[in-house]
Amino acid sequence: MRIVLLAMSAIALGVPDAAAQLAPVKAGVYHWADTRATDVGGGRAERLVLSGSTLDLEMLEVRAITLAPRAPADSVAGQDSLESFLLVKDGKLAATLNGVSRTLGAGGIALALPGDRIVLTNTGAEP
Repeated sequence: MRIVLLAMSAIALGVPDAAAQLAPVKAGVYHWADTRATDVGGGRAERLVLSGSTLDLEMLEVRAITLAPRAPADSVAGQDSLESFLLVKDGKLAATLNGVSRTLGAGGIALALPGDRIVLTNTGAEP
């Protein structure tokens, strides 16, 4: 099984100058084949799907993240200005949010608010 995790992060009023420089997200269909996986180390690969500003958000970023099986735990949030929405596409993911652990399967979600610490581990046998 393959774990692909979508993370939408919005910076909340913390960086108005940087956000003012972001181009708006264009309406449309974003094709998986148009994204390129980048190995970021530790058994993690990321694909940037879209990034920019919206009418309601200073910054919106959507990434697809693939975690290798049995790779070291991956901390993806914990910044004071980020909100992260995580969606498990398939596979099994152990998510620990502020010390509380849950196992998420396909369709499972987690929401990390600014300042939260979320740690992710692929508990399955496949990436």
